[in-house]
This record gives sequence, structure tokens and C-alpha cells, in this order.
Amino acid sequence: MTGRALTASALAAGLWVVGVASAGGVLAAVGWWTPWVAWPLAVLVAVGAAVLVRGLPAVRVAPAAGVAMVAVVLGFAVYAGVTHSEHVLPRRDAASNLQAAVSLATTHERVVPVDVAALGVGDALARGDVTLASAAFYQVGSASDPAVQPQFLMAPAVVYGFGVWAGGPSLAQLLPAVVMALGVLLVGLLGAHLAGSWWGVAAAGLTAVLFPVLNVARGTYSEQLALLTLFGGLLALTLVVGRDDDRATRRLALLGGVLVGGTALARVDALREVLLLLPFLAVGAALGQRWVRPVALGLVGSTVVAWALAVLLSYRYLGDIHASLLPLVAIAVVVLVGSLGGCGCGGVAVACGGRSSGAHRTSSPGSSCSRAWGSGAGRGG
Repeated sequence: MTGRALTASALAAGLWVVGVASAGGVLAAVGWWTPWVAWPLAVLVAVGAAVLVRGLPAVRVAPAAGVAMVAVVLGFAVYAGVTHSEHVLPRRDAASNLQAAVSLATTHERVVPVDVAALGVGDALARGDVTLASAAFYQVGSASDPAVQPQFLMAPAVVYGFGVWAGGPSLAQLLPAVVMALGVLLVGLLGAHLAGSWWGVAAAGLTAVLFPVLNVARGTYSEQLALLTLFGGLLALTLVVGRDDDRATRRLALLGGVLVGGTALARVDALREVLLLLPFLAVGAALGQRWVRPVALGLVGSTVVAWALAVLLSYRYLGDIHASLLPLVAIAVVVLVGSLGGCGCGGVAVACGGRSSGAHRTSSPGSSCSRAWGSGAGRGG
């Protein structure tokens, strides 16, 4: 396959995950995530993702190296799928995600109400003699009107839920191998773009044989979904840097921001990757790079959606991990403030450099930042 086809396929897969997880979260919040809604929506999101990635800059891959990379990815997917974990009693995070997927697929809503009258445990529930909570499921609401809220975030339940609908839990347990294989492909494409085609094949092959990667690919974890969107976003941003400012480049920058921010739909700790991207954007803004604005728009938009769904549908989980989550949020705020300050200082340096070289400059010292963030406002973004 050509580098363009591989790049487009991998980016479209990441966009599909972000799109269906976002839509699934909203619809599951009101109990409308039924197969009659979800399957047509999944097709529409896939078509939309294919349209969005059409004509974008792509990684150049030699034909033979492209075939080798595809062989590595397919081999990994087959082996991880055939050897997937299947305990008599599913355990730990993978079990939580699988059970949440089954729950979402069968009840069509994220937080499932419980009829205590039908169970005949109203008084016992109020006294605390019994509980609806279990491993990976929280009891929420009042004793008279309780509900069950799954642990973790929405993306695994939504994506693996399609497998539950299509072929039950057994088929759902094969999907992680496919998702991780796409992540391996993105690693290979990053390597090919940065070091050459065959180095990309080597990167994909070495990643595929890492035990942590293979182990995660065998279970219904959230990590492979996060890797798919994160590496897709990083690949898009790597392709953007240094290119001429045109509509395709700005669209790729926007999609890169959407993918990185959308990683938080699968992993709450994806905020780490967002905050690491902020200094990069600040440098680009200080240098007057026009791709900064679409990246920032995509990053902020998808991050806000992801965190809104997390707070709405997984607030008990966020409360359990607040001891590690709050310091991460505080660090993100510090990095954001520092990046904005660095952007201003970078603008001063650029302005001074321009004056020392005889360049005529009438704008304020920090104007390179404002131009980068505001560029494209009258040009279709």
C-alpha cells in the first residue's frame, strides 16, 4: 500500500474512535444508544472521517516497505487476536471495560437505574445492609432511586460494545487486537516519516514484539484506544510542521488537535499529553506559525467534550482518583500559564531579532503570537 493510503486509513480510524465515543457518550447519557442509532451513526462517522482525511499530507513510504509494514501489522493483529485473554471470570481493568460494554450494549444507557421495588431490597438498601456496588460498578443516586454507574471512561464501552452487538463478548474481545494493530501502524508511519521507510518497518516490528504492547492488545483495555488517537494526533502534527500554509495543512492541524485532545475519551490521564503539547504550541505561536490556531481549536474542543463526558458519566471514578488527578490538573494550569508567558517572551525575541536585522516591524512585540492564534480568522480557518 502507498504511504498516502496507510496514513489516511490510520488517521481516519482515530477520528472514528473520537467521533463515535463522543456521540455514544451523549446518547448513552439519555438512554438512546441503541443498535438502530449506533450502527448508522458509526457508518456516518466513518464516511465523515474518510472525507476529512482525503487529500491531506501523508507519509512517504516506499512500496516494498509499505507492504512489509502492512504484513507486520496484520501479523500482529492475527497473533494478538488468536491468543487474546479469555478468563472464566474476567479480571481487573479489561473486565471492567468488557462488562461496561456489555451493560451499555444491553441497557443502551451509561448509568443504569435500578428498580428497588422489583428487587424487594428498598429498606435493606436504605439501611446499608445490601449494596448495588460491585467491582468496577458504583452505586449512585439515593436509596429510593438508585442507579449503577460503570467505572472508567466511555470510549472502551462504546467501541467494544459494537463487538458485543455483532457477536457477543467473544467477538468484542477480538477488537482490542485490531485497535492496537492500528496503533502499531501509526508508530511505523511516524518512524518512516522521521527516519525513512524501512526504519518505519523496523519501528513497527519492534513495537509489535514488546510484551506490554502485546499483553494490552490481548484484553479489552483502554490503552490501545488512547494510543490510536494519540499517535494519530502526533503523526498529524509532525506532518504539519514545516509545510506551507494551505487549506489541507490547516485541516490536518485541526484533526491533529482533535485526536490528541480526544484521547481523554479513553484515558483520563491523557491530560499529560495535552499539557506536553502546550509548550510546543507556544513556540509555534511565538514563531508566527499559522497552524497553531487550528491545532489549538481542535485540542481545546475535543478536550472539553471528553472532560464534560467524564464529569457527567464517570464522576465517581474521578472522585476515587482525585488524589492523583488534582495535581495533574494543577500542573496543566502551570504549564498553560508558562506557555502563554513563554509565547509573549518569544514574540519579544522575534521582534528584537527582526529589528536587529533591519526588518521593518510596526506591530507590538508579542504580535507574532496573536497573529499565529488569530490567523485564518477570515480565511476559512
